[in-house]
Amino acid sequence: MSPEDTKLMEAISSGNPPLNVAFLPPTHPADFSVLRVLKGTVPEHALLQSAVQNCSGVHLEEGGDYLIFANRPSMAGDDIAPIKGSFKLDDSEYTQDELRKVEFLFPSKR
Repeated sequence: MSPEDTKLMEAISSGNPPLNVAFLPPTHPADFSVLRVLKGTVPEHALLQSAVQNCSGVHLEEGGDYLIFANRPSMAGDDIAPIKGSFKLDDSEYTQDELRKVEFLFPSKR
């Protein structure tokens, strides 16, 4: 590798990539359980991928509860990758505000 390439790889590896450089850090798929599906279905035996790309998406922490927005996997066996708008469920004001928005858009059928 050239010195420039080496410097770029070191910056990306340390979590400090230059602006406008796309990167996807390694993540691990995880088993998950579903409490409620607002639209569509969840493929059987699907795994959920932590979706951190260019500092966007949602980083999934073990044992956390999340509201996940995702597109259905395009092929059988693909992981489900959360998309922008997904968030961790906690007691914060942000979470409560976002849940009110979701409940407005997808009222409970119960």
